[in-house]
Amino acid sequence: MNHPVIKSSLLIKLYHRYLSDGDTAHFIAGIALRFMPSPLERLLLSGNIQSRRAAALAIGLLGQQSHVELLGPLLRSADRRLRLIADDALRALAVREGTLDMRQSLEQIVRCNECANFSKTIILATAAMQEFGVSTEFLHQRSLAYFQT
Repeated sequence: MNHPVIKSSLLIKLYHRYLSDGDTAHFIAGIALRFMPSPLERLLLSGNIQSRRAAALAIGLLGQQSHVELLGPLLRSADRRLRLIADDALRALAVREGTLDMRQSLEQIVRCNECANFSKTIILATAAMQEFGVSTEFLHQRSLAYFQT
């Protein structure tokens, strides 16, 4: 069994390399080859701040909906970078949830928001929630549009 300090050091090394080169594919490959979800979950909850940031990033890229409960409390962290990484991770998980039709609908809604077509965003998000059920990301996108109108 690998010692947690060694795992943490490897994770931090991969994280710092990602920060310097921005190579997401290399970071994902490094994490996927060397880590199971449980060590990342432990580091996310009890590691030092660098380990927690790296674990949050990794979980956002490779995690599942079940990780939402672990990432949510990080939005209240005193560390701003950790809060931002957790927010991005939660959004990445939300975008991957649901059926293909649901994800395509969400992509269209996000594009409408990005293009400042807020009225259409509200209509599409409301229709999507009626068709697919309420989703946190549909609600979020619709609330952004309401805020802008």
